Amino acid sequence: MPLPLKRYEGFRSDDVDETREHELKVLGRGLRLDARFQCLRLSTMALAYVSYGVPVYVSPGVIGSFNVVQGNVTGRGVVRCGREQTVTSARHLAVTNPDEPLSMWLSEDSGVFVVQLDWAAVCRQLAAMTGQDNIRLSFEVGMDLAGGYPLDWFTLLEKLFWLADRGRALTMNPLLCAEIEERVIGGLLLAQRNSCSRVLAQRGRPAPPRLLCQAVDIIEAEPRGAHTPSSLAQRVGVGVLDLEAAFLTCRGVAVRDYVRNVRLKGAHLRLAAGDPATIRPDEVARQWGFVDLQAFDARYVTLFGESPRETLAR
Repeated sequence: MPLPLKRYEGFRSDDVDETREHELKVLGRGLRLDARFQCLRLSTMALAYVSYGVPVYVSPGVIGSFNVVQGNVTGRGVVRCGREQTVTSARHLAVTNPDEPLSMWLSEDSGVFVVQLDWAAVCRQLAAMTGQDNIRLSFEVGMDLAGGYPLDWFTLLEKLFWLADRGRALTMNPLLCAEIEERVIGGLLLAQRNSCSRVLAQRGRPAPPRLLCQAVDIIEAEPRGAHTPSSLAQRVGVGVLDLEAAFLTCRGVAVRDYVRNVRLKGAHLRLAAGDPATIRPDEVARQWGFVDLQAFDARYVTLFGESPRETLAR
């Protein structure tokens, strides 16, 4: 991951007292702090980058309202949450729990990326995925990125930081923002071992066809609605994983892919009927919830056999 969030600098300081939101200690005499904090806040999630320029000990304590996933763009760290401790690096992350005391040691060259997740949103997503309320959730602290689903999930995070650095479309596009936050939270629940992993693994029996049809009708009738797997599952009265299983079994695609294809068809109709003198393909893409224009072009060509510009010209 390159140095992230260059557009969103919060502060930079060499004053320990000015920097200290939590307990902060510089580990070494005569070292000059060079603290940098960059942050992008979305609805239920924040992305951040933190570095101190010197080895430090940081102790936020019990956070309470959110948990964090953090890893190192550069350097190494040690994160302790409750009774568990893990090393963080570019290939090993820490996943914290909000009701346990948090502390960390960071090397001089540490540049740390942080994903902050609203704990209430995490619990809502867990309830939607399991169909059960008030389940106690606790994550294992260490996440290894050697491969499998954890690596796939981290790849999504890299893409998210990349999109953030491309501009402010993440904060201005509600279609994309809702989908991304749900994908990050739901993906974390499946990627990282936790107290509910066994329950999550037992879900996923296909929902009845009538409920699948109801979900499809909602998507087709409101193609530019802020649809996510959770919002659709709630509207038709079924668990998220059961709805996903129904789409995969009967439609051959995941819920978000079906929604994306419906939006691609809407963009195609707009381009086919548009005047090249007054509209641009990138504007149409953003109107239909697409921010990554390269991905939009590639998926468009796959679905329609021509580029968005060719459709507009024709």
